[in-house]
Amino acid sequence: MKITNSFKLIIKRLKPIKAFTLIELLVVIAIIGILASVVVVNVGSARAKARDAKRISDLKAIQTALEMYYDDNNGEYPTTASAWKTGTTVCSATYGAGNSYTGGTGYIPNLAPKYISVLPESPKPSYGKCYLYRSDRTDYKLLVWYAIENYDSTNPNADPGYASCTAKRPDTYAVYSSGGRCW
Repeated sequence: MKITNSFKLIIKRLKPIKAFTLIELLVVIAIIGILASVVVVNVGSARAKARDAKRISDLKAIQTALEMYYDDNNGEYPTTASAWKTGTTVCSATYGAGNSYTGGTGYIPNLAPKYISVLPESPKPSYGKCYLYRSDRTDYKLLVWYAIENYDSTNPNADPGYASCTAKRPDTYAVYSSGGRCW
């Protein structure tokens, strides 16, 4: 009998064990899942903004290199014989795809490595989304062709278009000399 009484005494002194129910655990897991999906969406848009910032930075760097070339070469820009050129093979064969990134065969001939170390390529290039360059020696136009992910038509780099600047290109930013504005 003593064993039974002491056993009862031990049981009375123990506090009830508290634990989470299955429903509580499922609610917490669902909340964590929702928060994780929000974070993933925000990281994706931040990456797109970073790629756009890189593209704009590339435009400005190439524009600076083109102006240095112009100063050193008697007021002429690197020519593409009025044809559009690109360095990437995924842009489109129509635009001289597969040109190199340096030297005379570069998509901007003879600009790299003297005026810029290497001609940049658009981050995350895909079919029809790349950098395009065109020049007739006197004027030039450089496009970030349909690649801007967070396009803003009020941005000063927004392409004014072609055909007398009436046909705007969506998702495209540009830098150009005055005569190349509407190419």
